[in-house]
Amino acid sequence: MTENIFNCAGGGQGHAKMSENVLANRLRGWRKFAVGIDSRVWRVLFCRLLFHPMTEKTSTSRCEYTAAFLLLRLFLGLRTLLAGLEKFEGKGTYSFANYYENMGRMASGITGASFLPLWATKNFAHSIGYLLLALGAALLLGVKTRATLTLTGLTYVGLSFGLMAVQESEGVAWLAIHVIMIAGALVLVQHERFALWPCKKD
Repeated sequence: MTENIFNCAGGGQGHAKMSENVLANRLRGWRKFAVGIDSRVWRVLFCRLLFHPMTEKTSTSRCEYTAAFLLLRLFLGLRTLLAGLEKFEGKGTYSFANYYENMGRMASGITGASFLPLWATKNFAHSIGYLLLALGAALLLGVKTRATLTLTGLTYVGLSFGLMAVQESEGVAWLAIHVIMIAGALVLVQHERFALWPCKKD
């Protein structure tokens, strides 16, 4: 009888120890789970702060990018438009006769000082003024600005090629500045505003 009582008491103590062990294991599991959640939360917060700044700061940056692109677009548009317009000028007047006279003289000068044939320089020269006028107006109005900037850049590259052929280093450097500005505008074109015919957003 006494032995049965001690056996029962020992069994009760064994069950109590088992319950304590189970409870301790569960507590350790919950502690690891909570620490894991905390670490994940901190990682997410750190990544958001690092790669996704605050909304106010982001909106300010967007406004700055928009202003920067607008300035580039207006400058390049005016420069291109007036570069085309000045080719129609002669002795203070503007006319088509002046244009073809000026462009014919330019084509002959490039052909005489380079390897480029007259037919190529004349065709390019006779079209360049109208092309610059159209591209300048499109930039000012904001008509498909990404495509317009690309065509404007290619036009300046074509002009640079003609000047390279006659070894006009100063003119090439001057046109290179325009090409660099156009490249910068193409990087910022996604921030375009105030456009008559805007590009599709990526």
